Amino acid sequence: LLGRVAHFARIVDHQRLGMDAFEDMGGGDIGHVEGRVLPHQHHIDLGKIDHGRIANRDETAQEARDGGATTLEGLLSRAPHVLRLRLGALSESDTSALAEAWLREQGAPVELAMAIAREASGQPLFVATLVHFVSQSAARSIPPLDEALRASMSALSRDGHRVVSAIALAGAPLSRDVLARALSIDGGQVQAALDEALATRWFRMSSGELGGGIELVHERIREAVVSRLEMQEKRELHRSLAEALSRTSAHAEAAALHWAEAGARDEVLTFARSAARHALSALAFGKAVRLYELALAHVDDEDARVRAELSECSAEALVFAGRPRLGAVRFHEAALLAEDSRARELRYRAATAWLSAGEHERGLSELESLLGELSVSLIRSRRWLWVSLFLRRLLAFVRGHRMALVAQNQLVPDEVRKVDALWSMTTALSSRDPLRAAELEERHLSAALDLGDPYRLSRALVLSV
Repeated sequence: LLGRVAHFARIVDHQRLGMDAFEDMGGGDIGHVEGRVLPHQHHIDLGKIDHGRIANRDETAQEARDGGATTLEGLLSRAPHVLRLRLGALSESDTSALAEAWLREQGAPVELAMAIAREASGQPLFVATLVHFVSQSAARSIPPLDEALRASMSALSRDGHRVVSAIALAGAPLSRDVLARALSIDGGQVQAALDEALATRWFRMSSGELGGGIELVHERIREAVVSRLEMQEKRELHRSLAEALSRTSAHAEAAALHWAEAGARDEVLTFARSAARHALSALAFGKAVRLYELALAHVDDEDARVRAELSECSAEALVFAGRPRLGAVRFHEAALLAEDSRARELRYRAATAWLSAGEHERGLSELESLLGELSVSLIRSRRWLWVSLFLRRLLAFVRGHRMALVAQNQLVPDEVRKVDALWSMTTALSSRDPLRAAELEERHLSAALDLGDPYRLSRALVLSV
């Protein structure tokens, strides 16, 4: 009994080493071969494994405590049931030998093998496609690969052609449900068309964060398929895919892209904004920027309010993505379209973005312009900054923090904007120009005391601590 338990434990250990170490690696490119873990028949795609160091979460307890990683060779040495294969594109000589063997098998001229090898670029699938074309057409010369791919596609049924075209246009994995909705065919027809498509070996089933589906294995095939479609056919397919993907919020990004290709402005705005907000919440700032820019490209020039809103959102995403210079440009564009009160805040944010980008003079010029509108001037000389800071701190020491309270409805609006602007600029410069920030901080505290608002005085006191 103990011997059988130990044998079962070894089997489980081999399965763990074979599966957990390689999970989530994704599918390999054309020409990649799958390794197989025996005797459990678990498929492991080795195509994208880095033959350097990869992390194994389930190493021994000691290795886990040490945070250690292991090499692929080490993993395989501990899993003797794994067949090791070195993968990648074939050399030209190997590709030629493969083409020659297949040509001889099909009764086609073997002298075409070298030409096929050059056109296939070491990809066995392309070798098979070209050999099939030569054997079926009795050609005496090798056509371009795209022509052979299009010829193979012409043999598909109507539903097969539509499914292949939809997957090629999507540029991402599509599930059976999405294909059925987009093409308005039932599940049985979809399955038959998918079987036909998979028989071409151009496609593979893949997994992904949205459930995965079927996708093309090579960009060259996608280009060949899309090039056969008329412009109107492309537009209609994009619209059908957009309508199918729009049923769930999880596909908002893909839906926005297809609505854009279909020329539907309103739908692009709706789904691009939704997907961008989701990307921001997931801290995917680069994706959020692309989606906001997509929405901006589809806004009418006359709709200043929406354009200002999207420009501001794009600017925020750009700053978060570490691109403050472009963020400053977007903030400035939004300020030009916004109302006066909002425009001032956007100009301030543009100035802080310029400072973050290292454009010190440009940021200071924008801040000086903003303060000039409130009758406040910036001191440019470093020497006079020291003098001003000393005198203002001396005045604050003599004056203390005595303040006459003023009711909210009696606060002077211009003075409120002045205090708020000084607070914003002090915080913006605190890490970039400490001397100037300290001088503005003293002005801010003095202005808050003169204003008589407890909230703004508390804020100024906290800033001065």
